[in-house]
Amino acid sequence: MGTGTLRALRAGSLATAVVASLLTALPGAATAAPNPADVVVGLTTDPGEVGPAGGRVRLTVPVRNAGGSEATDTTLKLTLPSGATLDLGDSLGGWTCDATAAKCRYGTLPAGADTALVLNVTLPAGTDGHQTTVTATASTRSRESSTTNNTASATVEYVAKPDLAFSWEFGSGEISYLGGNGSRGFVQARATNIGTTPAPGARFTFQMPPDAFAGASTTDPEWNCDFSTSTWVCTNDREIPAGGIAYLNFYPYFPAGTVGDTRTVTGSVSTSVPERSLANNSGATTFTYVVPTTGDVDLYGADVVGRVDVRAGEEFELAVALGVRGGSPSENVAVRVPLPATVEPTSLDPGDANWTCRLDGAADDRSIECTRPFWDIGTDEAHLHLKLKANPGTTDGPLSFTATASATTPEASLDNNTATGSVTYVAEGVITGHAWIDTDRDGQRDADEPNAYGKIGKIEFVLEGTQPSWDVPRGYPNDSDGTYFTRLKPGRYVANVYLQDGVPYSFTTPDVGDDATDSDVIGSTGGYYNRGWSAVVEVKDGGETVVDIGLAPTA
Repeated sequence: MGTGTLRALRAGSLATAVVASLLTALPGAATAAPNPADVVVGLTTDPGEVGPAGGRVRLTVPVRNAGGSEATDTTLKLTLPSGATLDLGDSLGGWTCDATAAKCRYGTLPAGADTALVLNVTLPAGTDGHQTTVTATASTRSRESSTTNNTASATVEYVAKPDLAFSWEFGSGEISYLGGNGSRGFVQARATNIGTTPAPGARFTFQMPPDAFAGASTTDPEWNCDFSTSTWVCTNDREIPAGGIAYLNFYPYFPAGTVGDTRTVTGSVSTSVPERSLANNSGATTFTYVVPTTGDVDLYGADVVGRVDVRAGEEFELAVALGVRGGSPSENVAVRVPLPATVEPTSLDPGDANWTCRLDGAADDRSIECTRPFWDIGTDEAHLHLKLKANPGTTDGPLSFTATASATTPEASLDNNTATGSVTYVAEGVITGHAWIDTDRDGQRDADEPNAYGKIGKIEFVLEGTQPSWDVPRGYPNDSDGTYFTRLKPGRYVANVYLQDGVPYSFTTPDVGDDATDSDVIGSTGGYYNRGWSAVVEVKDGGETVVDIGLAPTA
C-alpha cells in the first residue's frame, strides 16, 4: 500500500471517529446497555434444632436485587420436607403467598432493593440425629447476571436429648466478717433444660471451701442433700421438661473472717441420661467478707389477743411481736411493758425459751421486762405472750399497754422500737338474787319453797337520785331456780320489783333472820299494780350485790 493511500485511510478513520463522537453527544443517542438484575436469596431457621416430636421453626428469607436493573415478576418457591406444613403469619414484607403451593410473589424488585419475609414451618416427627432441609429458590422474568445465588438452604436437626445449663442466680455475694448467721451466704443454683426432651431429675454438686459448713437453713426440703464432705451433693428425681428449670436455694455458712477475703464455690449439674452438651453444666460463684450493716430490733406489734373488752378478774393475753433486722446481731435485747397499778401478771412465762421475763418495780410503778442476751439475724421472729389480769378499780374505758424494745448494740433506727396494744376495760358489778314464794310467810327462803318465776314482770335498777326511764337496766327471774343476774356500772341503785298485774301475792316481810335467805324488798305500793323496792344498795366494780325477793300469798 502506498504512502498516499495510507494517509487517506488515516484521514477517513479520523473522520469516522469524529462523527461517532458527535452522535454520542446528541439527545436520544444510544448508550451502553446497563448491568442486568441479580436476585440473591438467603435463608435462616430459628431454632436450628427440634425435638423428636418435630415442631415449629421460624424461617427468615431475605431477598436482594444486587444487579443494576429491576427484577420483574419476582417469585420465591419453598421446598419443604415431606409432612411439613407452612404457616404464613403476618410478616410477609410485601410478598403474596400461597401456603398450599409454598410459593410467594413479590412483583418488581428494583435494582439495589431488598426485602424479607418471615414464615413458620411445622416439621413432622423425626429421629435423633436426623437432619432435614428447607430450600428457598427465587426467580424473575428479567435477565440476570447470575442465577447461582438464587437458591439458599438451611438444615434443621432432630435432637432427642436433654441439655441442663447451670447458672447461679440472685446471690449478693456478701457475707459478714463477724460470722454467725451474717456469714450465711445465699445464692440460687439453677438448672435450665435447654434440650428437647425431659431430664429425669437433677444432681447438683458443689465443691466447697474447707471451712464452709451446713447450718440450720442450708437444707432445702425439696432436695436430698449430703453435706458430710467438702463435696456437697443434692439430688431429686422430679422430671425437668424441655424449657423447664430446677433450682436449689443454697445457703452455705462460713466462719468469721477478714474483710475483703473471699470464698469460692464451684457448682455443676448433671442428669442420669446423656445430654446434648456438657459444656454448660458448671459455674463458680464467690462470697466476699464485708462489714455488715447495723443491726435493728423491730418491735412491730403489741395486741391483746382475741378480746374486745375485759372485766375485773378476767385473764387476758398481750402478744408482743418483734424481730431483728439488718446485718449484725443484737445483744442484751430487752422488752419492757409498764403495767397500770390495777393490772398484774398471772404468769411470767412468755412462751419462748429464748426469753426470760420478770416483774420489776414497786406496786405503783411496775413493769414486765423480758430479756434475751443474744439475738442473731436470720433467726425466727419472737412472739412474747404475756398473761395479765385486770383487778377491780381499773379505769373504765381504754386500757393500753406500750411495749418498748432496746439493745446494748447499735441500732439502725429507734423509730420501730415501740408498739401499743389496747383493750376496753368494762367497769361493772353484778346485782343478783333469788325470787321465791314464801309459802309459810316467815320471811325466810326455805329449801322446799318454790321460785317466783312467772309472778314478777320485771326488776328495774335505778341509780340513786334519778327517775326510772325506758332504758334502765332490767332483770328477770329464770324458770329453773328463780334467780336473776344483771351487770351494772358501779354506783348506788334501788331495785324496783314489778309484780305481774293482779297476781295473788304481796311482798313478804323483809330483813327477817339470816340475811342470806331473807327478802330485801323493804316497801311496796300494794294493790293491783303492786311495785316493791329495795333499800339503796351499792354496786362495786367486780363485786356482787344481792337483793332477794320474797313473795307471800295474799289468801
